[in-house]
Amino acid sequence: MTKFKIIGLIWLILLLSACDNKKQPSDKENEVAAGSQAVEPINTSDTPIISASAADKAEAEKFENRKIYSKLNAAILKTIKDDDLEQAILDYVLLKIDEKPDKSYEVVTALPVGFVTVFATMEVEAEVNNGGFDQYFLNTAGEFALEAIEGFNNIGANKFAETTRQALDLSLKEMAKMAEPVTSEAASKQENNPISLEKLDKQFYDNEENISALRIKYIRDNP
Repeated sequence: MTKFKIIGLIWLILLLSACDNKKQPSDKENEVAAGSQAVEPINTSDTPIISASAADKAEAEKFENRKIYSKLNAAILKTIKDDDLEQAILDYVLLKIDEKPDKSYEVVTALPVGFVTVFATMEVEAEVNNGGFDQYFLNTAGEFALEAIEGFNNIGANKFAETTRQALDLSLKEMAKMAEPVTSEAASKQENNPISLEKLDKQFYDNEENISALRIKYIRDNP
């Protein structure tokens, strides 16, 4: 499995995680429930109660059976629902990469800028949300980091662009330090000024810009 196919898997994991992100009862609510007489819940609706696991399974099956487009143009994009739009473009780019997996960078950057924008920003979002910038640079070597920064700016997610730029700078500095010979002075500086991406991870997670909505608007405005 290539790192690019892993992106789709990560998106599926994030989708299923969102389904489980239901509000948990507070301690006070639990206490009230424990002190109250148990009452058999009555389903007054005609809609059957579906367990979370069943809902997750349905989402997984829908994802696995989604339509994958080997051809995309403005007319086709217009027929795709907003909810499926980003994934359709990601799938299209991954199909292109599969044709020449050893030349992924050349393949992606040869595509129109809109495809590069969607792919690069989705790659960053999937990797960072799944395991932070450490995972992003470990899995991708930051191959499309510059394209992602430009892509975030293209869609108007300027804060995400800045956070990703800072993460790239830190990663490059870390690699440069690793290439330097280890001396007592260098070790002391590293100990006093540790490089960590955790702060930038939190900055990324706390950002209130809606990447998905911005990406969809960008696609609709630039079919």
